[in-house]
Amino acid sequence: MTTLLDDQGIVKFTAEGGGWLTLRRPEPALRGAAPSELLHRARTLPGHLRYVSEAEETFLLGEVRNVDGLPFGAARERLLQILDETVADEAPPDETIEAALDASGFAWTRRDASWAVVVRDRLAREVLVSPVCGGVRATAVLADWDDIASSCRDALAAFLVSAQAGLRCARCELDERRASIVALVATAGLEVDLTHALLGVAAGCDLLAREAASLLRPEVAEIYRTCRRMPSKGPAPTRSDIPAATGHGKFHDSSDTEGR
Repeated sequence: MTTLLDDQGIVKFTAEGGGWLTLRRPEPALRGAAPSELLHRARTLPGHLRYVSEAEETFLLGEVRNVDGLPFGAARERLLQILDETVADEAPPDETIEAALDASGFAWTRRDASWAVVVRDRLAREVLVSPVCGGVRATAVLADWDDIASSCRDALAAFLVSAQAGLRCARCELDERRASIVALVATAGLEVDLTHALLGVAAGCDLLAREAASLLRPEVAEIYRTCRRMPSKGPAPTRSDIPAATGHGKFHDSSDTEGR
């Protein structure tokens, strides 16, 4: 693990199994914020950055995937670039998006102004890729509704914030009519990062859709909220305890023994 100090505090970078490098930065100003507020605030974050809460503390979380033996230092710079990313005024041209979709190896079809992507055979939902200013947005719907009880919405928000700590290259969103898994990919990184975003969104949907839909039932939401209020009797789970979209390979930097 390495630690840097930026203008907003300490940023920790940790090399994890499966070739992932994670970024983690404390957000003391958001300590005690409601899960719905954390989800709302994350909508303005670049890439797949998201807020997670652990032991009453709030952190900014993100990661990048090892690409062809990417050194630890280079991967860290990619994470810092996401952290400081500014949104361009224009969306990428269609041919650039379609070239990145072709490079992903997944089947896709044009869907009006977007593209529907079939990421894996077992995922019933499509991942929708839409152009946005500065890149593309990949989205899969976890659950939707015409009306939702406030208790269900609160439980769903808490579940999404808790669950997204175990996602890779994706985050959760909650609006008036649906809960979704999303990832934003900048134009400059489409060729490499779109594949990981699609995998992250699909894996998140596969892991969370059934539970998210169950929390639309008031009796299930109340059970979930009751369980969350119960004191823990064991050690806090680590990130490796949570299912995630993982890959192969590892970071290796001969000058850095901590990141191996």
